[in-house]
Amino acid sequence: MDSFEWNKIMGWVLAAAIAVLGLSIVTGYVYDGERPEEMGYFIDVPEDAGAAAVEVDPMVEFITAMQDPDVAKGEAVFRKCATCHTVEQGGENKLGPNLYGILGKDIASVPGFSYSNALQEEPGDWSYELFNAYMRNPRGTIPGNVMSFAGLSKVEDRANLVAYLLTYGGGPDLPAMPVIAEETDPEGTGPEEAKADDGPIAELADAEEVPESNIGGPAAENQDTTDAEDIHEAN
Repeated sequence: MDSFEWNKIMGWVLAAAIAVLGLSIVTGYVYDGERPEEMGYFIDVPEDAGAAAVEVDPMVEFITAMQDPDVAKGEAVFRKCATCHTVEQGGENKLGPNLYGILGKDIASVPGFSYSNALQEEPGDWSYELFNAYMRNPRGTIPGNVMSFAGLSKVEDRANLVAYLLTYGGGPDLPAMPVIAEETDPEGTGPEEAKADDGPIAELADAEEVPESNIGGPAAENQDTTDAEDIHEAN
C-alpha cells in the first residue's frame, strides 16, 4: 500500500473524529438545561423513613409459637444438633453436653463435660427466655462460648426444638404471655373526657333533650283537653 492510500485512510479517520466531536458539541447545546429554581415533583421523605421497624418482643414471639408447636418438626431440627449433642437420659457427652432435661437446668451443670469459661461464669439456669435467645444467636447471647452452631433464625424452629426437648426430661411451666402496655393518650384525655367534649354534635344533642320541668306543662294540658273532647264526642 502506497503513501497515497495511507493518506486517504488517515483523512477519513480524521474526518470521522471531527464529525463525532462536532456532533457531541451540537447535542450538548440542544439538550443542556439548567436546574429549575423550583422542582416540579418534590418528594418529602420523612426523617425516620429509613428507621427499622418496631421489633417484636422475642418472648412474645416465642411463647406465641409455643402455643402450637410441632414435635416431629422439632426432631428434624434437632438433627442439626445431633452431631454434637445427645438427648436421651444418660446419653454420652460429645462435642457438646447431653441435653436431657436441659430446660430449667443450671447452666454448665452436666457432669463430666468441660464447659467454656463463658458458660461456667454465666449465672442462672436455662430458662425459656435464655434458651430461646441462645438458640437464636449463641455467640451474641453468651459471648465467649465455643459452640460453633450459628443459631436458628426462625422462631418456629426454636419453638419446635424446645417442644421436642421437653419430651426428654420435661421442664418448667411455660411462662405467661408478657403484658404489652397499651398506648396512652398523650393529652391525658380518657374516654369520659372525650365523650364530654364532643363539640357541636354534643351541644345539639343537649339542646334536643326535653327539660324535665316541661313534663306535664301546657303541651300536656292541651293534650288532656283534646282527649276529653274526643271522649265526649264518642258518647
